[in-house]
Amino acid sequence: MGLSRWSNLPGFSGTDLLQILIVAYILYRLLLFFRGTRAVQISLGILLVVLTKYLAATLGLETLHWLLTVLLGSLGLVVVIVFQPEIRRALATFGRGPFFAVAARPESAGMIGELVEALKHFMETRTGALIAIERQVGLKDFAERGIQLDAKINYHLLLAIFNNRSPLHDGAVIVRGDRIAAACCFLNLTRNPSLDPELGTRHRAAIGLTEESDALVLVVSEETGKLSIALNGKLQRAVPLSAVRRVLEELTERAAPRTSELWQWLRARFQPGAKSGSGDAR
Repeated sequence: MGLSRWSNLPGFSGTDLLQILIVAYILYRLLLFFRGTRAVQISLGILLVVLTKYLAATLGLETLHWLLTVLLGSLGLVVVIVFQPEIRRALATFGRGPFFAVAARPESAGMIGELVEALKHFMETRTGALIAIERQVGLKDFAERGIQLDAKINYHLLLAIFNNRSPLHDGAVIVRGDRIAAACCFLNLTRNPSLDPELGTRHRAAIGLTEESDALVLVVSEETGKLSIALNGKLQRAVPLSAVRRVLEELTERAAPRTSELWQWLRARFQPGAKSGSGDAR
C-alpha cells in the first residue's frame, strides 16, 4: 500500500523507490565496511580536493582550477590503485554472502589438539610462528608462493617447520581443513598507519592477510612467547592458549560463522578490555 502511494507521485514510480532503497543500502554497507580504516582519511582528502576545485572556479583561480581538473580527471585510476586492498576485501566479502557461501570444512578434534600442543611448545620456547587457517575465502594464491606440502597436521611436523634451523620457518603455514597446504608462504603486510609501531613482520603479515580474507591467523612472538590472533583486519594480543582452543572448537561447531561474529565472540569471552594492535612486538 505504501509503495503504491509513492507510485502515484508525478514522475515517480515504484522502480525509482526500489532503486533508492538499494543504493541507500549499498552506501550504508560501504560506510560500515570502511569505518575505522585508512579509506576514511583518504576519502576525506579526495573530498577536500573536489571542494577546493569548485572554490577555485568560484574565485576565478584559473591555474589552480586547471591543475585540480587535470588531477581529478584520473581520479578513477587513483581510487583503484589507492583502495586496492579495500576493494579486494570488499569483493571477497561479497563473495561470502548467503548466495555464494560455501560451507567451510570443519577441523577435526585431533587437528585442534595437534595444533594447540604445537602452539604451547612455541610459546614455552619463544619460537616465532605464523599459522593461517583458511575458511571460506581461499588462500591458494598465497599457498602457491610457498612450498606445497598437503600433509596432515602433526605436532612434530609443525615443530620441524618452525625450527629456527629449518629453511621453512621464515614464513607462514597455511592450514586447509585438517591439512597443512603449504609452508614458507610470504603474506602481504598491512599498511594500516594506526597500528603500534613496535609490531613486527609476523604480526603485520597476519593483519594484512585478514584484511584481504576471512582467514584466522595465529601468531607466536619469538621475543615474548605471547600468542596473538588476527581476524577481520584486527589483532588480539596476549591471548590465552585455552582461548585459542575454544576459538578453534567454535569453528568446528559452526561450519561457517561470520567473521565479525567470530571476532565479537572472541573479544567478549577472552579479552573484554584489550585493544587491538597494542602490546608485545614481533
